[in-house]
Amino acid sequence: MITNDFALFAYFVEMLICYSAFLLFLWWGVYKYKNSGCRPTNVYILVMLLFLCRAYGVHVAFHARNIIGDLPDYQLFLQSSWWHTRVLPQVIVELLILCCMLLRVYNNFIKNHHKRVNDKDGDDV
Repeated sequence: MITNDFALFAYFVEMLICYSAFLLFLWWGVYKYKNSGCRPTNVYILVMLLFLCRAYGVHVAFHARNIIGDLPDYQLFLQSSWWHTRVLPQVIVELLILCCMLLRVYNNFIKNHHKRVNDKDGDDV
């Protein structure tokens, strides 16, 4: 293990931040649901999952950086599916967030445009 590597330290800090953010979002969503019956929105859940997916990707990069001293293991790891698919969950969640937001824009501004044209007080947003 390389102990004086700033990139390894940065990966470790980012991994801790992402896992902590995921757990905080999870705790807050469960707390609000149990105490007030408010279900988290789809975007809230997806942002929570985005933190988890980012933590996973950084975790894989942290592992790769950790074994960089052992060149055969490092090269084997870089050819594995773990390394090549480390960002795939994050990309999927980002696309889902994009789809949810595009659906909101479509429903609020394109589909219901006739309501907005006749709106005098602006309360239909």
